[in-house]
Amino acid sequence: MNADTIGGRLPQAYRDYVLQNTIGTTLFRETTAALSIDGPLFALPGGDVQLALGAEYRSQRIDDTPDENSQSGNLLGLTAGVPTRGSDNVKEVFGEIFIPLLADRPFFESVNLSASVRYTDYDSYGSDVTYKVAGEWEFFRGFGVRGSYGTSYRAPALAEQFLGATSGFIGGANDPCDADGFPANPADYSTNQQLRATNCAAVGINVATFQQNNGITVFNRGGAETGLSAETSKNWSVGVVARPQISASTSVSLALDYFDIEVENGVASLGAGAILGRCYGAVDFNPNQGFCAFVSRDANNILEVTSGFVNLSTDIVKGFEFNGRFATDFLDGRFTLNANVTKYTEQSDRLFPEEFLLDSNGIYNTPDWVGSFDTTFRTGPITLRYGLSWLDGSDGTYDFFATSRQTGEVNEATAQSFRDQFLLEVDDYFLHSASIQFNVMDRAEFTFGVRNMLDTQPPRISSAVTTIGNAPLYSGFDYQGRTFFVNTSVSF
Repeated sequence: MNADTIGGRLPQAYRDYVLQNTIGTTLFRETTAALSIDGPLFALPGGDVQLALGAEYRSQRIDDTPDENSQSGNLLGLTAGVPTRGSDNVKEVFGEIFIPLLADRPFFESVNLSASVRYTDYDSYGSDVTYKVAGEWEFFRGFGVRGSYGTSYRAPALAEQFLGATSGFIGGANDPCDADGFPANPADYSTNQQLRATNCAAVGINVATFQQNNGITVFNRGGAETGLSAETSKNWSVGVVARPQISASTSVSLALDYFDIEVENGVASLGAGAILGRCYGAVDFNPNQGFCAFVSRDANNILEVTSGFVNLSTDIVKGFEFNGRFATDFLDGRFTLNANVTKYTEQSDRLFPEEFLLDSNGIYNTPDWVGSFDTTFRTGPITLRYGLSWLDGSDGTYDFFATSRQTGEVNEATAQSFRDQFLLEVDDYFLHSASIQFNVMDRAEFTFGVRNMLDTQPPRISSAVTTIGNAPLYSGFDYQGRTFFVNTSVSF
């Protein structure tokens, strides 16, 4: 040991020995074949009945091979990896029919029905039949109603099925009961720490004195090994549509739909840290149920965690969606306004069948109102665009985190404690963008623009939840700030 070694100035031969490039290879191959036929069958008062029939075949294969050093567990601080290899194929036959029942009659400007059915047979997950039926009734030109009901079936993707089984470790400090995760004085415990301390005591651990001196073993397994099921869903919607005739140069289109989507066995990925946190941070702690079912603690308090892809028992989304479009000639050009606004009435889920559905609608990272607005003005070869996106502020986050998934009840004392110690609600959030596009002789387009024009920062909350810095992790927030861009496309 010398000053050079301590300072990181290592001999080149030593550096060449301990530092190596690692190269893995991933090969994904897909083969598809499709055959379809369509055409009219016969005439009805509303027009010709149209039928389409077809068949499809898809074969997929994945071969993801880590570097040899990774497979042998020879990488410092990283777990061993094994190849992810597997294949699957699916055969499908389908039929679709369009039936125009009536047209051009009083109160029956048009009445149309459509239906489709699909038989799907996965080599890995068996077969199922899915279908969709839909109808449209236009009372008079430009005004009507519509509705649909359908089902779906999806086998897990290859990576979800055949993730190579790996075992590794994370540091003992990740044990939620380790004393290093708590202040020395119990009076200084936060609400989360008080909850964890209580849950740890339930399994005989005193967080004031316990030290986890062992690494936490983590087993990662693919879904084919852990019994991952195929994802299914059912959805229905009803709506009204208005397209009034304004003038030859002005058009308006308005639509309001209610939707109801329920997914069973949706596929999700769980990490070891998240599993431990959700297990020992549960307001209704049970060491054998919920997320704790993936955690094993032996008589010596050595932890093992099984992670990977799992099925969400139920995922429900309900709400209203509004779409509007207005277009008119203006100042020797064409002005267009588009608007899309969604009001969610429920966004609930449960991971395990015995749990209550917990509705996250309106909390800090699940807004109940979202909207996007877009205006364009095109004159000659120039197009100007302005865009606005909006996320509604949150409400109910504290009660959400204090709700038991086993009883569905809110622990009011815990919720108030969260309010006293954390900032978890966010305000309304707006993003602005603008661009100008030049069309050159219908051969090339040049676009210059700016995203997040006002350099709006994401909201800030306490780091008691998953954050980027002090900003909540959510796809609708911008973490890069104002960004300028240039796009070019050329046709040959």
